[in-house]
Amino acid sequence: MKYRGGGLTMPDLQTQYGELNQRFFQGELPLLPVRWSDRMTRSAGIYYGSKGYIALSKPLLENNLVALRSTLLHEMIHVWCHRVKNAPQEGHGRLFQQRMAEINQSQSEIQVTIRHTLDTHSLSRYLALCTSCGRSRLYHQRNSNLACRFCCQAAGVRWSRTYALDWILMESLATPKPSL
Repeated sequence: MKYRGGGLTMPDLQTQYGELNQRFFQGELPLLPVRWSDRMTRSAGIYYGSKGYIALSKPLLENNLVALRSTLLHEMIHVWCHRVKNAPQEGHGRLFQQRMAEINQSQSEIQVTIRHTLDTHSLSRYLALCTSCGRSRLYHQRNSNLACRFCCQAAGVRWSRTYALDWILMESLATPKPSL
């Protein structure tokens, strides 16, 4: 079954996982489900070690095979650290970085990085604006309990309703307002 936008199907993700497992890990990684996530819009991928699967951001990766393979390989290094080297708390530590460097030095087709450089701002729906200092930040969803970090720090408080953010739906910024 193809997803909207012509992206990879679930079986194709499993095929990619299998091919990368053979090529870079000599097949020693366990067979894990690789799933699309419609909700992931900032992170390109995540390995859920306790649940035993990898989730990849459909909005960021489904039409970008180069980024998809790089992200999948990144998550597979986490699987390798956790399942093969028995280091579930490794994160992006020494073991992870050594394996990443080995993979990157062994070829130039797929370069694995710790942080992605994909455009996540185009997926943002809201602009949060601090009416005190004028700072703004893009968010994917609205959260009514946020306050301006800079204003709160300057006032010496952890959180204050005084510095609560105003939320603007991005679609309303793009739509011209009728003049009277």
